[in-house]
Amino acid sequence: MIDAFETPLAARLFKSLLRSARPRGYMRLLSWMARLAPSMRSVKVRLDSDSFLVLDLRKIDHQPIFLDGAVTFEAQERALLHALIPRGGTAIDVGANQGVYALTLARIAGEDGLVIAYEPEPQSLIANAAPWSQIVVRPFAVGNSEGRVIFRKERSTALSHIVPGAERKARDVERHCVTLDAELHRLRIKQVDFIKIDVEGGEDRVLMGAAALLGSTDPPVVMFEIVPAFRSRWVMGAIEALSRVTRRPWRLFRVGWGKPTGELLDGKEPDGPCNIIAFPPSREAALIRFLAHTMPPALHRR
Repeated sequence: MIDAFETPLAARLFKSLLRSARPRGYMRLLSWMARLAPSMRSVKVRLDSDSFLVLDLRKIDHQPIFLDGAVTFEAQERALLHALIPRGGTAIDVGANQGVYALTLARIAGEDGLVIAYEPEPQSLIANAAPWSQIVVRPFAVGNSEGRVIFRKERSTALSHIVPGAERKARDVERHCVTLDAELHRLRIKQVDFIKIDVEGGEDRVLMGAAALLGSTDPPVVMFEIVPAFRSRWVMGAIEALSRVTRRPWRLFRVGWGKPTGELLDGKEPDGPCNIIAFPPSREAALIRFLAHTMPPALHRR
């Protein structure tokens, strides 16, 4: 259990004002207050009974978490993680943002496990990962080749993403990009149990850059986001990329975004946004645990 903590007075006052409604423009007002009051740049909110997030209320995607008093982001998917990574296992979080998934994975993997978290704007992630010795923060973008890339910082950090050089704007920045295959070689990691990918339309590039790992005899379970609205950012789409770099057929399931869990049987991209959890043949035990939590027994076998 984590130690009790106090919410700064300025943050408590603002929260009390918005208890009944959140008027238009409240995010700009809260950002302005947080710039004036340093205590509002480090506010703790519980993630679960054993961990918390440190929020910077200058950032608009931190503010709803603070006002809600809890982390509700992709709760359905996070509830399934214990079925996907074993105690003492190794997980990779690509597009870790604040660290919601990284911290959840670290708790499941335990002190003997390892979580490698990638985030090209890592300030919030570093703050949140600090109490966890099993989390390694890598401050890089991830794609299908290594080198410098153009990174667009959106007002909501969760929406920031790589853009083609030809589309560069004055506010864009350069960041270093790595591939997972090269990173595993650099870090001398032999075994990976789970990968989560959420990079705002660049998921196919991340998968292409992990071809050696995903095409091996014992690849990890992979979860990646699909948002059809980001189709213009795709090279080929994440499902097509996965099929190209893997050996035998995997089983793919649509989860989250307020819809029932279901298996994808036609290999096509879903029409609406969702997360996909993909199981290679070698991860049958994880698949069985996942099915036990999500689907009727009659649907466990194709």
